Amino acid sequence: MIKNFRRMVLAGTLTASTGLGIVASVVNAQSQSLRQDLNGLILRHPRNGMIFWVDEGRIRHIYGMNVFDNLFNRSAIDNDISVTSIAGGPPVTNKNRLVRCEEANHPLNYGIYFLDQGTKRHILSPEAMRQNNFNVSKVRNVDCQALDAIPDGPDIQ
Repeated sequence: MIKNFRRMVLAGTLTASTGLGIVASVVNAQSQSLRQDLNGLILRHPRNGMIFWVDEGRIRHIYGMNVFDNLFNRSAIDNDISVTSIAGGPPVTNKNRLVRCEEANHPLNYGIYFLDQGTKRHILSPEAMRQNNFNVSKVRNVDCQALDAIPDGPDIQ
């Protein structure tokens, strides 16, 4: 069942109830508009416990509680919003990380970044951290030169 569910998520054909009147439909991105207004929401499927994050207007499956706990705040799971249709995005996996570098005089000094799909995405503010339910205690220090070598992705606002 899990393999079929993951295949549906990757194919963009999942419809998932997410509790208390919440319905999230993952559909082909070409047939649906992006829902930027939902960015940052964390939703849990009520029957199987799978968790999703809305990012750049797309719903992204979070692959397990270990992945969730390494990025997000547990209290962030929302079960009180109605989501009608939203395009599917890439999953969030154990390759995703929250990182920063702390080398003095480096251009990336003290910025926080979300490593995502081979890119680094700058989290622009503490408000963006809160809105996306990122757990600041999970931010890891990395080598600034190594971080600088990763291509830039879209900022997280």
